[in-house]
Amino acid sequence: MFRCSRRQTLMLASVIFLLFLICIFKLSFTLESLAIKPSSSHSQDFLSHSDCQSKINTIINKHAHEIIMLQDQIRELQLALLNKKLRHHISANSSRIGESCLKQIRFTDKLMKTDAIEGQSYISERHVPIFTRFDMWHQYQVSSTQNMDVRDKLNGLQRMCIDEVIDEAVTFINSTKWRRDHFTEGIYHTMPTLGTHYELNFLNDSNHRERVTLFRPEMPVIPLKSHPVDFSEKLNIVMPLSGRIDTFVLFLTHFEEILIKMKNRIFLTIVYFGKSMQDLLNVFQPFIAKHRFRSHHIQLVTDRNFSRAYALDLGIKSWKGKQDPIVFLCDVDIIFSQEFVDRCMTYPQKKSRVYYPIVFSLYNPKVLEAYFNQKLTKLSDKLKVSSDYGLWRSFGFGMACIYRSDYLNIGGFDTGIKEWGEEDVLLYKKFAQSKITVIRAPDPNIFHLWHHKHCDQSLSDQHYKSCIKSKTYNEGSHMQLGYLVLKEDINQDRPYKRRLH
Repeated sequence: MFRCSRRQTLMLASVIFLLFLICIFKLSFTLESLAIKPSSSHSQDFLSHSDCQSKINTIINKHAHEIIMLQDQIRELQLALLNKKLRHHISANSSRIGESCLKQIRFTDKLMKTDAIEGQSYISERHVPIFTRFDMWHQYQVSSTQNMDVRDKLNGLQRMCIDEVIDEAVTFINSTKWRRDHFTEGIYHTMPTLGTHYELNFLNDSNHRERVTLFRPEMPVIPLKSHPVDFSEKLNIVMPLSGRIDTFVLFLTHFEEILIKMKNRIFLTIVYFGKSMQDLLNVFQPFIAKHRFRSHHIQLVTDRNFSRAYALDLGIKSWKGKQDPIVFLCDVDIIFSQEFVDRCMTYPQKKSRVYYPIVFSLYNPKVLEAYFNQKLTKLSDKLKVSSDYGLWRSFGFGMACIYRSDYLNIGGFDTGIKEWGEEDVLLYKKFAQSKITVIRAPDPNIFHLWHHKHCDQSLSDQHYKSCIKSKTYNEGSHMQLGYLVLKEDINQDRPYKRRLH
């Protein structure tokens, strides 16, 4: 950033004027010499019009790089002059400048230091921003998430944003030879607190190319609303269950800590499928007696096969209390902490918001033990939010925190669905397509335990493929699975013990 005195500012303006004069003088002198120089073959004749035009184009092309450099220098001097005038205006009128104007000035000062204006020096190569590439229909982005698509179709809001940027670029070029359909591709990256830097490429019918740099500034922070969170609400945990008693015992071990803190505000509803629930009672009754836990209800289902949608719907509708509780749709292989419970009771808002946490799904412990070359006997050894231990289950919509009344008003689960996983997605779609806001975010305090997944051969091709896809994602990371596949080759190349992580 230039900082000039008033005298230096006048000198900068003079330099700009002189640069223009030099360019004009060079071109005029060259053209004049062409006009008076006799032809080698016809000493008395002037150059023909076509020969003259050809030589003019040659000279312009020869000096094109120099012209571009001069234009860039002129722009830099103009920016410096503009910045000097702006700062002079601030110092002369500081008492009359409002807070909003000062914010705009500070933003301009930051923008001048970004890579949208000039090259940047970064502390480390890891700080260099990675741009997202896009065209009219798709965007291509790099992500460390294993299940992230390498090419995404632009959704409604993304498409609207890109359309606006393209239209602004065409207007900025300000020439009849450029149209919207000349846009070929672009890149962008977002700078926190500043905005988004765009680079758009155009190619017209005459095979001319143009690159346009744009910047969409981020608006200042605007407080919208606040409301107190009522922690006196009841939380009804609804859990479908069929067998898996050992996993239920593990669930109770972690549930115990939360129950001690929230004894009067938490309710557990279990919908159990089987001929008898004696196996369940054998492990649950000692827990009930130990904590004098009366806020529970067990619904036995004997007349049908296991159906998660049917179980959750039945559990939600079986509520007999007068309050309208927050319902947590939960599975037996889910482990969560008090911090998650706080979010489950904070984010939902009646007739307004629901919370769909993105659960951290743990990898197959046998794969982890083979990779780390050590036993992971304690569950606490595995409950780590790390790419070595699991991944964000962004493709899963089974866990949710919803007011009971909102669930009923939206129409609830389609209990006739028997296909794998579809009931969760359809309920999620109902909320997404309604006026209720869906809060969807990774939650580091809720874990999905690995368990063997059976993909039924009777599933449709689409749902069988989805089941297999989910199963492979949950086995291990690319590095860990690759290590197991190449283990023999690695041992041959490295006969001594060496860990690769």
